Amino acid sequence: MKQKILLILLPVLLILSSCKTTEFTPETPVINKTVGDVEFTLRYVTESEIAEKHGTKANPFYRYPGKLPRKQFFVFETSIESESTELEISLRDITISLDGMAESRARSRRTLAVDWQPYITADFEESQMKAKMKKSMSSDTILVTPEESFKAWIVFLTPVSDAFVQNIFSAPKEGPSNAVIRIPAKTASGDEGIVEIPMNMGVMAGNSEESEKPVNTGIFSEDS
Repeated sequence: MKQKILLILLPVLLILSSCKTTEFTPETPVINKTVGDVEFTLRYVTESEIAEKHGTKANPFYRYPGKLPRKQFFVFETSIESESTELEISLRDITISLDGMAESRARSRRTLAVDWQPYITADFEESQMKAKMKKSMSSDTILVTPEESFKAWIVFLTPVSDAFVQNIFSAPKEGPSNAVIRIPAKTASGDEGIVEIPMNMGVMAGNSEESEKPVNTGIFSEDS
């Protein structure tokens, strides 16, 4: 009986141990989307680049230690430029969804500090993390004008579901898994809209059915 239990547990342990270093990355490292006179550019920042910039110790963007559920950082060096429109974006309203799962909000400096709180063992570690957040992340409100563009890291700490992980170890399906980043914004005059930025996850196998084309809304509507 013990032998059967061990045989059952072994593949599970192998999956969990391998998940520590598995990084799901977009097929296209740099994604550009222009809506009206506003240009969004998102460049995926890899784990190795994050470690090179901030080290592997006291790094708030590197390999979150929580296991249940497993979470992965998705970090995008993001720039937003506008020719004439003035935009205001709340960082916490920006979301990402993986493979049709629930949306996860972008982390702010405050919420990311809360995420790490259970794992911080010394005051100097906490201060180093906060300094690195301030260096790479923006404030909670993003303002974009023709005179002042935006450029900073947008950070997601996204749960990776059991189904998402299982796809790695199962037979490949047709087509990549989908991810969508949604950025709500409003203008100085009060107009609102949401721009959707789709991407394909290169590591993951996804649904065989073709996904629907994301539809921008409000001021980002294709019909406006």
